[in-house]
Amino acid sequence: MSPRPFPNQNADEMLTTDKALLKVLFIEEDETDFLDTIISLAQEASYEVQHVLSTQEALLSLDRENYDIILLDLPHSHSLQTIENLHRHSPNVAILILADFDDEEHVFAAVGEGAQGYLVKGHFDGASLFEYMRCVIEQHNLPMARSRS
Repeated sequence: MSPRPFPNQNADEMLTTDKALLKVLFIEEDETDFLDTIISLAQEASYEVQHVLSTQEALLSLDRENYDIILLDLPHSHSLQTIENLHRHSPNVAILILADFDDEEHVFAAVGEGAQGYLVKGHFDGASLFEYMRCVIEQHNLPMARSRS
């Protein structure tokens, strides 16, 4: 299955608000959770979102496009290996975990594998998610900017 943009039917198009600022790759298996998150973001700011259902689709999309951030749904059933694989494949892209649970041990493990942040679903609105995404991207880019100077 190929990556699915939202809400366009054409797989070559992405959802884009008026002033594209952030390019987001969203890995989410649950269509309802994806739509809930996108609807909350829709009122906030400028972004492009590419929705994929699996890590395999995400890796293919990362080969074709440049993204600022990966939003990754991480239910209990997923391995932290997913984060490590994404980070190893695209170390210049920030990773923000959206999880169904609040487990401090899992948070530290996710960050240890390469994620820059972690939010629990249902505990944020569109404005706070967008601002957190921007902060995570800036935090992720700081070490790279320092190494270039």
